[in-house]
Amino acid sequence: MTHTASLSICSTRLLFPEDIIEPLDANTRVLVHALATQWVGVNVIPKEARDMWAITGISGFMRDTFMRKLAGNNEYRYQQKLASEQVFEQDVERYSIHQLGAQLDIDPSEYDFMTLKSAVVLFILDRRLTKASGAAGVARIITRLLLNAKTGDLQNGELSTDWFHRLCEKLGHTKLDAFFRQWVYGAGCPLFKVNQRFNKKKLVVEMNIYQTQRERKIKPELQPSNFMREAKEQVSEVWAPEVSDPFTGPMTIRIHEADGTPYEHIVEIKDTHTKIEIPYNTKYKRLKRSKRAKERAMATNGMELGGEAENDVLLYCLGDVLQSEDEVKDWRLVDWGKEEEDRMGQESYEWIRMDADFEWIGKIDLIMPIYMYVSQLQQDRDVVAQYEVSSCGLCPSG
Repeated sequence: MTHTASLSICSTRLLFPEDIIEPLDANTRVLVHALATQWVGVNVIPKEARDMWAITGISGFMRDTFMRKLAGNNEYRYQQKLASEQVFEQDVERYSIHQLGAQLDIDPSEYDFMTLKSAVVLFILDRRLTKASGAAGVARIITRLLLNAKTGDLQNGELSTDWFHRLCEKLGHTKLDAFFRQWVYGAGCPLFKVNQRFNKKKLVVEMNIYQTQRERKIKPELQPSNFMREAKEQVSEVWAPEVSDPFTGPMTIRIHEADGTPYEHIVEIKDTHTKIEIPYNTKYKRLKRSKRAKERAMATNGMELGGEAENDVLLYCLGDVLQSEDEVKDWRLVDWGKEEEDRMGQESYEWIRMDADFEWIGKIDLIMPIYMYVSQLQQDRDVVAQYEVSSCGLCPSG
């Protein structure tokens, strides 16, 4: 797709017959992006090649914001999660998005990656600014940017990284040097490995958060998707710089305690290893119940109980469609064993969510028993939480 003033030239591959709906969402995103590019990409342009990330990021953020209005918040968050995972998988031995602007002539995939990552970087920037200063998110910054371009305060409509950085700090009322150093001028994404345990004597949840990038320094095997880029980089003698220092910043940890109440805790990630003790709010007591027995009782007698129990019926019956003996046999379903039920009955909390506010690009390996992931799948309504469980949480890890 090529963008010019008031005109975007699109490929005929975007056309599809009425009886095929699969490309509908993807093609709509492409066309919306083309429209957003008229504002930031044609009207506002990069001052230098290395400022191209800001142009592609802002137009991508505008596209995602519109798609949120069109398709809803769940689809919006789901697409952002998919994009974040793609960035994590692809951002190995690559230049930062600030440096990529000078390398776009090497291979078209460089532009595709910069477009992908820059939009996700502005998404997490919006999350952090919104939490720090209320309504002053990236949307307000874009509004001011377009106003300055219209009034001539942005000379020749040329946007630089430094100017955008200052505008974000001015409207966000917070320092963003560390954020830009890591996500704009730096390359790579962090990998977190987290283990946790409940300290009954102190009534705290002890967590160890280990962060690494250097384990991901080995390039992936050559594949059709990256072969040409690797070959052109080899010929052009383009070598990726060393990975960034450990990523730092706030991370929201949400602990659903024994009484079902979610408590949020904001911790500061400052080094490759962060050890924290999170206070426990619910008075500790053993949860002497069989969850599966409660599910069956609710499903069988819940409609007669009325009131609050009816809500529990909807919860515990969610997806409960394989109940007959033949179905259980065909699907090889088994109930929790006595040992697992005893462990479940003594747990102090239901489950833990790392980065609950979606402020990081990376991967988090949280060591947690499988029944905690099941509770998260049953009770957490966040589509990202559902996706995290379906993609990795139901594999035994604890």
